[in-house]
Amino acid sequence: MRRELEQVSSELSRLQAQLQGTANRLWKLKFSLNSAFHLGYSERDFLPRRLLSLRREEQEHYEDLLHRLKLLLSSSLGAPVLVFDADEDLNTLVHMHRTIRYLKNAYCSEPPLLHALARLSRALPARGSH
Repeated sequence: MRRELEQVSSELSRLQAQLQGTANRLWKLKFSLNSAFHLGYSERDFLPRRLLSLRREEQEHYEDLLHRLKLLLSSSLGAPVLVFDADEDLNTLVHMHRTIRYLKNAYCSEPPLLHALARLSRALPARGSH
């Protein structure tokens, strides 16, 4: 169980970092596009067309990451009973809970994240660390 939890936790951390990077690139592209329009470029000019193309690619990548996140949560945390057997498992569950809560607050609050967060909350003992 520990190895599986660690793999899920590691993948959650990877997805979190990738979502952060993609979101940051989307914001930068938005500001660059606004700046280009402010400087007098039109949508037919090369720079705005290129920025719009990059923004579409980043948006598609962002949607793909969210899809991967949902699949990970539904496949890994969809078991009927979530049990752990050691302090390392507890620490991994706490890390997963924090990561999912961050992802929910920052990027998406769709049912797979809400469901995973609720399951982890029920699996964790009542204590202030999560």
